[in-house]
Amino acid sequence: MKKILLLIIPILLWSCSLPKDNPLDPGSPDGIQPPIRVSGISVTRVSSSGPLRITWNQAPTADGYFIYRSQSYYGEYILHKEIESGEITQYDDFSYVQGNFYYYIMSAYRWVGEQQLEGYRSGKKTWGD
Repeated sequence: MKKILLLIIPILLWSCSLPKDNPLDPGSPDGIQPPIRVSGISVTRVSSSGPLRITWNQAPTADGYFIYRSQSYYGEYILHKEIESGEITQYDDFSYVQGNFYYYIMSAYRWVGEQQLEGYRSGKKTWGD
């Protein structure tokens, strides 16, 4: 056991001294932070036969948003809609079935190169009729 530790400890110490060149690593010189958590989320019905309207506060560094939806609080949340602009703060969901509950969570994202860096997901919001 001591021999294994004597081999592992120098490797760990050496790896800690390597340069940090991952731009998504907050400790790197180019540390890129994910967008802040989406806040102010509200789900309302536009009219008795209209869509469910989801509104939220704009996340300052967001390039867009993901809206996830589930039919149960602890169920699987599936990507329902990608909003491809950080300036949009409203989405109308026409695909709901009257009488069902829907739970929504959201996250903001930023483009980093050719990939989306997703921020923390919001708490769950619901509308039920």
